[in-house]
Amino acid sequence: MRNKWTGIFVNLLMIVALIVPSLFSAGQTIVAADKSGGDEVTKNVGEGHFDIDDEHRLAAMQIDYVATQKDDSIEWTLKFQQAVDESKPIAEERIVGIQLKADIEGNGLGNPQELAASPKDALILMGNQVAEKEFVKYGDEYAEYELTFKTAIKDLAAKKFEVALNPVIQAKENEQNFAKDISDANKPVIISIDADKLTPKDEQGNSNLATTPNSESDAANKQEAVKQKDTKKARALLTDNPANEAKGTETVESVKILNNSFAGGTGATDASKFGLWVSNKNSTRFSQVTGDNPNSTDLGNMDGKAVHAFEKFNRPRGSIEVNPNPSDGGKPYNPSSNTYNNLMYWARTHYHWQYEQHASTNNGQSSYMIEFANENAVKDYSFAVTYDDVGTYTGTDMKDHKMGAVMSVSNIQWYKNSEPFNGTNMPHFIDIPNNLFSGIFYRGIANMDIEIRYYSVDGNGKLNKLLNVEPDDGVTSYLTFGSLNNFGPAGATGNANNYDWTVTTTGINNSVNAEMVGKVGSDGKLIANATILSKDSIMKATSKQNELYYSTGHGNYDKLKSGTHQNGNFIDALGASDFENGAVSFEVTGKVHKFRIYTGTGNTWQTIFGASIDPMPLVAPSKTVTTSPKPAGDSTSSDKHFGTIVNGAEQYGNLHMQSVDDIGHYTKNGQLYDTFYYYIYQQTYQIGVDSIAKPNKMVMVDWLPANITLKDGKQDVVVYDQRGQVIPRTFTGTDNKTYERYVVTANDAQMYEDPITKDKELRQMVMVNFTAEGIGVIDFDGSRFAIGLHVKVDATLADKANTTIWRDNTASMQTFLGTQDTNTVKVREEPKKIEVLKGKFSLLKVDEKFASVEGAEFTLTKDGDPSFTLKPNPIGNKFTFSDLNPGTYTLVETKTPDGYIRDKDSYKIIVAENGDVSWADTDVTFDNDNNAQVVNHKEQIGLELVKVDQDNSPLEGAKFQIRLSSQNHEWVDMVADGNIHRVPSDFEFITYQTYEIREVETPDGYLGIHSFRVQARPVPEGFVSYDPNRPEDIRFEITADGYRTQIIIPNHHKGYQLPATGSIGIMVILGLGITLMAGSVFIFRRLNNN
Repeated sequence: MRNKWTGIFVNLLMIVALIVPSLFSAGQTIVAADKSGGDEVTKNVGEGHFDIDDEHRLAAMQIDYVATQKDDSIEWTLKFQQAVDESKPIAEERIVGIQLKADIEGNGLGNPQELAASPKDALILMGNQVAEKEFVKYGDEYAEYELTFKTAIKDLAAKKFEVALNPVIQAKENEQNFAKDISDANKPVIISIDADKLTPKDEQGNSNLATTPNSESDAANKQEAVKQKDTKKARALLTDNPANEAKGTETVESVKILNNSFAGGTGATDASKFGLWVSNKNSTRFSQVTGDNPNSTDLGNMDGKAVHAFEKFNRPRGSIEVNPNPSDGGKPYNPSSNTYNNLMYWARTHYHWQYEQHASTNNGQSSYMIEFANENAVKDYSFAVTYDDVGTYTGTDMKDHKMGAVMSVSNIQWYKNSEPFNGTNMPHFIDIPNNLFSGIFYRGIANMDIEIRYYSVDGNGKLNKLLNVEPDDGVTSYLTFGSLNNFGPAGATGNANNYDWTVTTTGINNSVNAEMVGKVGSDGKLIANATILSKDSIMKATSKQNELYYSTGHGNYDKLKSGTHQNGNFIDALGASDFENGAVSFEVTGKVHKFRIYTGTGNTWQTIFGASIDPMPLVAPSKTVTTSPKPAGDSTSSDKHFGTIVNGAEQYGNLHMQSVDDIGHYTKNGQLYDTFYYYIYQQTYQIGVDSIAKPNKMVMVDWLPANITLKDGKQDVVVYDQRGQVIPRTFTGTDNKTYERYVVTANDAQMYEDPITKDKELRQMVMVNFTAEGIGVIDFDGSRFAIGLHVKVDATLADKANTTIWRDNTASMQTFLGTQDTNTVKVREEPKKIEVLKGKFSLLKVDEKFASVEGAEFTLTKDGDPSFTLKPNPIGNKFTFSDLNPGTYTLVETKTPDGYIRDKDSYKIIVAENGDVSWADTDVTFDNDNNAQVVNHKEQIGLELVKVDQDNSPLEGAKFQIRLSSQNHEWVDMVADGNIHRVPSDFEFITYQTYEIREVETPDGYLGIHSFRVQARPVPEGFVSYDPNRPEDIRFEITADGYRTQIIIPNHHKGYQLPATGSIGIMVILGLGITLMAGSVFIFRRLNNN
């Protein structure tokens, strides 16, 4: 028994769920079917999916239906599944009954005939009769079932092929009865097929279908459906123009387009919520683009149609421009095969990279692209797109509600000029994403009309009532069009084929190549004086009637979000400091909002904002006082939740109403301070949603409480972005100059008068004035940025006054639209007795390599106390000074170790009242035990060898080498500069070391010298180098600075002088002399013998 009732329940629920969605998505997808047996027509001619939401889970359904043509009848398959709601328990026993009436009046269909049901006895459906069945479902399972029935095709010439269903759910759960009519106010739920896709049987060899002779419908039905090669079948176009299907009207206060509203849901796009209607189905091929690599050849095949509509759902991002830039996500093409299809590959298959991104995946990134084959194709052609979500509207109940829309496109005009991008190979298409905020992209179209109608949305995401915008509380709604570039050359005249791409072009006094937008009236004509411009707009009217405005300067997209507009330019980036100067805006009232948009080059991405063109007032900032060195929020997170101020303890900071005593002790010039932090949080509005313009001015002013000042100065003021990251105060421009993002002013104490009490006191004023660059780098997305102030207060004031002192603080943010004050935060100081402690410190004498150096002497004196002198005895290189009373001391190095020089003559040391010791000299370093390290550098002097001849004239051509004489160090070449020879810069020549010098090359014709030693020792007149055994004619001279010694080294001409003793020259001469003497003796003896 349970199994039987279970099957019945499942089937009944599935029927109800399948029926309702077809009201809105009937005939969604068309596919060409296979032909079996060669003479049997079997093809899919309609399908749909919809959800039924209900407060009672028994009536919540998910329903799918498929309509299949089988020869001369339609077979309908309905699948029902009860929606799962895990948050609600399932009753132990429940009984559900369904009443269902099927009506085919006015159709080309015959009465429905039941074919099958699963479970078998789940449902009875008979003609136009009401069928009712009850069944029971137990346990935790949910009902699901399937029903199949068929209807005969009576007349192919009929205008509609649909079944009207009136389902009513009756249920009983745990003895509680309820009834739910799932049709809307007894309006039938429609499931339908696309008549254009019906195939007459006679085209397959057997003709039995009735037709109306010579009818347009008959001619269309005689064309076999295009065989799509896409990986998935395309859905059907909407049957009726959605702009004509409103269920009444609703008067509302205001409407707002949101950047994060995407039609079709938060996951994969639902076509029933982002639909397309075209005015002429017969001339339109409809394709669905799916898969990673769609067949570009097939996608470019118009198949004899004048228009090709592409459903690009859940597509990857990329440039849809036909000459895509790879850095924009585009794919370069091969110029040798620069075909139309090749160029259009990315346009037909991708979600434009400049549209708003829906998620980290491709889901939700969807658009429709309408491509035209020729100029005749656009004549009298129109289409409409439905969005189930474009933003919110404020009703007369002053609450925000979800808002849908329909955008209709008509009056499409062919672009006839020579397009600068592709010339004669120009594509012609319009691309509309499922995010209305992202606007519309069009190519090869000169101008067109777009009409926007806003709708309320029911619980199933279906468009409901047409919204009539009639503000009653002074809140104005807008439609604003930005980034209106002008690509013409400067001057009063323009040429349609003469473009100037220089982003700094100004003085363009013609609209030939300008992007423009005008408001269209009910008569189809542009409305005069309807345009709203920004305060510093660079737009100019095309005529005295002011119907259209064009920009007199090129948008500068090379300076994104930085700089100010100069010489008639604007920065072409939403969020830049002057983006609004290249935009136009229109008030939105009534039901229908129609505009005419113009391209400047045949290639335009036109954004659509429901935002004001003027800056918005900032909400009041908030303020905290805290011990934290960072503002509230997680600075490591990529989420922009930084600076969120919550109610409760953290609303004013952890020091609000608390004592700052003993907080962040800090000593300066012997004075003890407590330190803490103020933070000012400023909430932004949403750029593109509330306004397209940022404030023209932002100045934060904070009169700090008396006796509270910045800790050290302007460097204690820091600006943080929405993620808690520091915004650097300065930056380097492209001209390599330094510019400021914000200017900090922190004056000395000035007289401040309380605006309420009129009391006067000295207080420090801190001001942060944001430049255009600073405003440009702050993201205006509705989140907060922060300004932090690190401050100090004298820790002894309350003790001296012997009373509690309260410090109140309020800051303000100023714009051109007014000044907003923060909340007030308070801290207090309590009287306390500070115990005076003795100070103690140690220092280490080290060299530049922090090696220990001994032999120094120090003396410590106390400023203002001539009786105090301390000369400690060191232990090695360590000096300890202890038992020091608070005050300022002077430390002097009275003796410096031999061979070293001292860096400073004296040091200042401060001992605070709590015994803390600080060094006023910032160049003093400390070791791991906090011992101060005082550095002495080794005395390094200069050495020069001056080469002269015996007449003391300069002599060049010699070469000398030097080395440290101990341990046989390597010889090093000295650097020659004419007759001057110096020690290399990387050679260490210091006092009290002995060096050896030798002459390794001697000028031609001169005698060399022996090597000699040099040592430098300090004497009263400077440093002297000497060698007791040096040659007598080598002289030493001291330069005027006393730190450089010159050694004068003469060389003598060889002339008649014998070479130096022991040299090679003397050995040669002696050898020659001995030879001559031996020869003389031999000759003399021969003569005597004869």
